[in-house]
Amino acid sequence: KGVCSGNMEPEVLGRQKIPLDSTAYKYMFNASRIPRPVQDSYRIYDPSRYTHAIVGRKGHFFAIDIVDEYGDPLSLSVLEDQLQQCINLADEIPSSRAKLGILTSSNRDNWADARKKLLAYGGESMARALEMLESGAVLVNLDDSAYTEWEEISEMLLTGRKQSGDNRWFDKSIQLIVDNNGLAGCTNEHSMMDGMPTVKFVDYITNTTYEEIKARSDDGNTDPSHKPVDIFSECFQKIDGSLLEEMENKAREEFHQNIGKQSISYVNFKGYGSDLIKKSGNPPDAFVQVAMQLAIYRLYGEQVGTYEATQVRRFLHGRTEVTRAVSLESAAFVKKMGTVPSKDEGPEAKKEKLKLLKEATAAHGNYSQLAAQAFGVDRHFFGLSMLVDEQEKTPALFADPVFGRSKWWRLSTSNLSHPNIVNWGFGQVVPDGCGVAYSVHPKSCVFTISALAETGWTPKLAELLEESLEEMRGLIELDLKDGDSQPASKL
Repeated sequence: KGVCSGNMEPEVLGRQKIPLDSTAYKYMFNASRIPRPVQDSYRIYDPSRYTHAIVGRKGHFFAIDIVDEYGDPLSLSVLEDQLQQCINLADEIPSSRAKLGILTSSNRDNWADARKKLLAYGGESMARALEMLESGAVLVNLDDSAYTEWEEISEMLLTGRKQSGDNRWFDKSIQLIVDNNGLAGCTNEHSMMDGMPTVKFVDYITNTTYEEIKARSDDGNTDPSHKPVDIFSECFQKIDGSLLEEMENKAREEFHQNIGKQSISYVNFKGYGSDLIKKSGNPPDAFVQVAMQLAIYRLYGEQVGTYEATQVRRFLHGRTEVTRAVSLESAAFVKKMGTVPSKDEGPEAKKEKLKLLKEATAAHGNYSQLAAQAFGVDRHFFGLSMLVDEQEKTPALFADPVFGRSKWWRLSTSNLSHPNIVNWGFGQVVPDGCGVAYSVHPKSCVFTISALAETGWTPKLAELLEESLEEMRGLIELDLKDGDSQPASKL
């Protein structure tokens, strides 16, 4: 209600409590990406008119009421009853009925073409159904699956895997996913939103207990008039069944091929976390970034273009800027550390490595602070490149191969640390690269690594990250073994 009314207090940053831009939240609820040829669009619906949520189960989608006629939330018992009705309805639908969610996983032009055909042959009933789905406040995916291994759970939340891929509508801004084990997570459409607003949403959910909701809820309200609506139940009579089957099979084959090409590795490093890193006087994020530089140096044999997302929401409509993790200081450190761990090293050599480590983390922290204040370079260059007309000659800088290589992000990283987020992730952004999502907790560091499976990189990088962190612990303990002489990091 706070987002819809515009009364939600803005988030604040740091000790100075700098207010952060809240524009992203208007794309979080009652919103959806819309496929178009060449360039997609985004559609936002009025939450005062569209007061329903969407539930997905077994590849079928239902609309449920979530507020009463006065805009107040329905009671917990009514909501739970509607969710159970969705499960029951999904069990009754013939398995042969089309599951349109898989179409949203396709190449965007293919999905745009398929959506156009659905509207052309499905008529007004299909148009109403798509509007109902796209306008829902959120999409709740009740997956008919249960996983226990973290790599499987990561894949389930990122793609749905083969079992639940058609129980997604990937255009929807927020999808809340719950499996048969009760494990919960979310998948976000990234084009209009970034990680930090999602963390705010997750923070609210995970810090509000079931008992609190039950206590606030009027469980006496068991109004039987709130019944789920099977969104696509009336849409397929006018569409040739063979056309639906062809589109669905094509999309499913593409989906299975794409997810089969991916590899994900999960690392829960419990050796230490932000407590020890701060005690050593290093900024935790910068410290872990330098560890990633060492690990990737040992994986690739060189440093590569590295992207770290840094929010610039202190500015109106601000989203992110790039913190470039490769620096002269990080290069000096990783080269000194070498491609394999050193053995039987003397104290002077270790002290030299410690000095270079401190210089590398300081350089990264400084760049990160500048980027957060909009003194980075990448968004500026991107804006300039967008001003070049298709008929114009590309400026020499943008055509320079060194410039192109500098932003070919073979290592794409982002840090979202929250005590109630066990892990999170995203895909690599270039085919010959890795994506590393990470969280730095007081006693541990968590990583989710993605890459194409054919490279074999994710398990190797997982081992190298743990190896790097252990080596770096040996360095910072040189400062700590004689007492807590180091100033604690403020970051």
